[in-house]
Amino acid sequence: MAKEGIKQRLLAHPIVIRLLNNPNWEPAARAAVAELVDGKKCPVTSWRKSSTWQQVKMAFDELTEGT
Repeated sequence: MAKEGIKQRLLAHPIVIRLLNNPNWEPAARAAVAELVDGKKCPVTSWRKSSTWQQVKMAFDELTEGT
């Protein structure tokens, strides 16, 4: 699956939508999407250990399983 297609599906995932709609979680969620899909390094190292990051990663893994 093309990178842009994965990104659009990830941003439309219910878990990711919920995270993006919360102003406290949104920056970490966007950073997780950027790193997982685009390979952009996360600007805040501690975000990689957060539950927000883990939820985005779970959604990403769900969408990319078997590809």
